[in-house]
Amino acid sequence: TEIDVVNLKGEVVAIDSAYSLYTDTLLYYPAEDLYRFVGPSTLLRDSTTIVCKQGEYNSEKAQLNLSKRATISSPGSFIRSDSLSYNLKGESGQLFGRALVADSAEGLVLESAFIDYVREPNFVDAFSPVYYRQRLDSDTLYASGDTLYLRTDTSGFRTVHLRDSTKFFSDNFQGRSTYFNYEERYDALTLFPKPLMWSKKSQFACDSAILTFEEDIL
Repeated sequence: TEIDVVNLKGEVVAIDSAYSLYTDTLLYYPAEDLYRFVGPSTLLRDSTTIVCKQGEYNSEKAQLNLSKRATISSPGSFIRSDSLSYNLKGESGQLFGRALVADSAEGLVLESAFIDYVREPNFVDAFSPVYYRQRLDSDTLYASGDTLYLRTDTSGFRTVHLRDSTKFFSDNFQGRSTYFNYEERYDALTLFPKPLMWSKKSQFACDSAILTFEEDIL
């Protein structure tokens, strides 16, 4: 009572109207509405399932701080990383170490050493190295690079900037370029400077290029 903490061990279940928590070791701080768990744990909140081995959950703020490999699963979305700081209300946070974000609604899969992520409106900063996959209307685009920035405009269209040591391929073409910009509004990929591309039996080299996927025009 002096430090206002409840220490529970062995098949612990914490149930609230908004969530359920299952773990084997739990420290609960009632004044802060804060849960700390140091064993295999599962947190169920609305339609989201969080699985981890160590971390803490602030119920009032819906804030997660997890380590030792954590996953967050919800309809249309899957997140995994070695450690993370993530807000369930804002669906946003930072992922550290072997991070992965998969958003089936956006057709996006991203893997990186670090990801700063906001689900809606979609926002991403990812760093070194970055592996990016984007579903297109009739194809899937795969790319890798050192740095990725993804932004969403007021109309809901996304722009992806991938830079440095960039390589990319799809069923119909492949290539490499220092800078790689994909604009969802126009379904167009801009490459510069001096990209090198291959398409079936053809090879292309130029100062810069715009590839339009819908019209299949280079």
